[in-house]
Amino acid sequence: MASKFIIAGSTVLSLAMIFQFFLKERIWLTFGINQNWQKIDEFPYKCRRLIHPLLESCEDLVLDTKGRTVYVACSSVLGRNKWCPAGNQYNVTARELTGHVAVLKIDEPGDDGLYGLHQLAITGDYQSATGGKDFDVLGIDIEVLPNDRLRFWMVNDRPPVDESGNLMDATKLPNNIAATGDGGFVVSNIRDSKMPRFGHLSSLLGGGSVAYCGSNNKCHTATKDFKFQIANGVVKGHDSLYYVAHSLSGKITVFTLQPDQTLLPIDEIKIGMVVGNLSIDTNGDIFVAAIPWPLSLIQASKKPLTTNVPSTIFRIRKLKNGNGAYYEVQKILEDIEGEVLPGATTVVHDTQTGTIFLGGITSPFLTVCERQSTD
Repeated sequence: MASKFIIAGSTVLSLAMIFQFFLKERIWLTFGINQNWQKIDEFPYKCRRLIHPLLESCEDLVLDTKGRTVYVACSSVLGRNKWCPAGNQYNVTARELTGHVAVLKIDEPGDDGLYGLHQLAITGDYQSATGGKDFDVLGIDIEVLPNDRLRFWMVNDRPPVDESGNLMDATKLPNNIAATGDGGFVVSNIRDSKMPRFGHLSSLLGGGSVAYCGSNNKCHTATKDFKFQIANGVVKGHDSLYYVAHSLSGKITVFTLQPDQTLLPIDEIKIGMVVGNLSIDTNGDIFVAAIPWPLSLIQASKKPLTTNVPSTIFRIRKLKNGNGAYYEVQKILEDIEGEVLPGATTVVHDTQTGTIFLGGITSPFLTVCERQSTD
């Protein structure tokens, strides 16, 4: 009898330790425990929705500051609801072939308020898995070349096929991308190649990796021994460091690129909320799209046209501290009721005007927020 009590006690202790060290943080993030939620009218921004078929399900944004243009990786919101490996949607036969890059001239809102909205043309010899020009753009970055030309880097979340055209495992597709500036890139993958697929329950398991690809088109895993908690957004800072978001733990890890083209973790930034994509403005500040109520995002993946998803935007500023540096994290915008913001999974900030553009993978619209004077 005593042995049974000992076994029972050990089991309870083990479960308590698992909760304390592995599940507590995830549960608190999932249910928004200990969060100081705010309404959008508490912030000095005037926001409006941009509603157009070309501005649905926009998972990633990138701003060409000199060209005064935002490029937006979008699809149809109902299409992503059927085919989107990053969102655990694998119905390839229901794929709608609606992936595209929307283009907005941010200084020219126009009479319709849509900033000269049009679709980026895909030309050249690109051929999709179906033999056409369709692609499933998820992550996007740009590299500025001489004479102000732009090189686009995109994560094409299309159905993977082998040389014979047979479908392959779509759970191993990449997620977000950052140009290295020398013809290469780093790319995040939200789950490990060996991690089993359990639908949305996969989020509780964590995982992920980051790969480095050089200008010679050779790629390798750059973070073999590092444990991610769902590797999501990735950006290269003005300090040449790489910042990778952990969606599940609400943190961002800072990496430095080693001579052997591996990434060494050197710092960590705590956000305290489920983190999506990251962007860098011309000041070098990092803008973070976060979800204060993640369960609403799961609900929106099933009912994207009728579900409001709360959004939070953080700014991370790197400041000097003696001979070192530290990171200041500040909430700059939040819409806990989901009244205007799109359940933001991506955000960019224009330093010239203070305007913010936001997109969401489950949202049928884009949102623009103009900073108002507080004088």
